[in-house]
Amino acid sequence: MKALFHIDERHKWPLLSMNIKNLLQVSPVMNIAVVINSEAVELFIKSTVKLEPNVKYYLCENSIKTRNLNPNDVLPGTEIVKSGVYQIVLLQNQGYAYIKP
Repeated sequence: MKALFHIDERHKWPLLSMNIKNLLQVSPVMNIAVVINSEAVELFIKSTVKLEPNVKYYLCENSIKTRNLNPNDVLPGTEIVKSGVYQIVLLQNQGYAYIKP
């Protein structure tokens, strides 16, 4: 199974993070991806956000540019993609179930 979490609001990070942890407790081998866009990208720039191992984190380059953030300052373990919305569509077409807390 595959799960795709989408976050675009900073205040939703604690809920999304807990959802991921809960899901991994039930199914430790589940494929999980997180797409981060809009204001939520700020959480992943020079931050102490704890990333779950074996979870893929995709940051929207458009959102990073719009906010004049430095792409060199993103957290290790994340990947910058051209468009968060495109990445969501791509992952859904690969069979990921969409979840937006």
